[in-house]
Amino acid sequence: MYENHWQLRRTPFSAATRLESFFPAPSQQAALLKLRFLLQQQHEGAVIVAPAGCGKTYLADIAWQLTAEDRGPVASIQYPQLSPAELITDIAVRLDAGGDAQLDSSLGLDFVLRRLEARLTALTAEHRPPVISIDDAHLIEDRRVFESLQSLLNLHRPGKTEFALVLWGRPELLGMLRRVHRLDERLSFACALQPLTEPQTAEYVRHRLAAVGAGQPIFTDDALRAVYELSGGIPRQINRLCEMALLIGYAERQSQIERPQIESVADELPGSQIAA
Repeated sequence: MYENHWQLRRTPFSAATRLESFFPAPSQQAALLKLRFLLQQQHEGAVIVAPAGCGKTYLADIAWQLTAEDRGPVASIQYPQLSPAELITDIAVRLDAGGDAQLDSSLGLDFVLRRLEARLTALTAEHRPPVISIDDAHLIEDRRVFESLQSLLNLHRPGKTEFALVLWGRPELLGMLRRVHRLDERLSFACALQPLTEPQTAEYVRHRLAAVGAGQPIFTDDALRAVYELSGGIPRQINRLCEMALLIGYAERQSQIERPQIESVADELPGSQIAA
């Protein structure tokens, strides 16, 4: 709607995952580097945590795009609040481990694990070791689910049955894993994504705008300071503020976005810091 007014090719702050729009802040860049190392060296697993809105899902999408040559298929589990048998069956189905059989959790965890092991072995032989990615793992309430993931990692054998398990969640996930020692000790590393600093927030906004063709500054320096102050450096909040500010600026035929527009937008957004 507002793209022509600001001379942009498309909306700059959408949730669509585009490599050219990715801003490599230090903690995100470190996580990507470690994920690539994990896949190239065939380590077993990792955990990546961040506060809400810091871009875990976005980073996962970027990571799987950037590592396409280092891995096989990705089994991405978005809703981990399942029973152990249901979760392992979901993973097996996503990796097409059933063959001619119709997999169902009623078949039992041992049976599904055997079918999954056969599929993992086949993918390894094809030099396509898969990734098992579990989002919002902090929502797992049943300790047995973590224990089933430990059983899954028992299948990992270098050169024969290779895959990577990546758990994504809120920071409290780290404490949950420490209580499941056998799983925790199998994970190669943990990364924590951080909110952006004030300079990084300004760079982030400019980067996203440049990626869609902005040829001149749209947000004043004072507006960018307001974006940081009102978002706390959380990318999701930054996107919401900037998206609505661009819309309001278009409606008011502004040539630039200034602090008052940011503050006005923040007053109207649910859950914004200024409204709290």
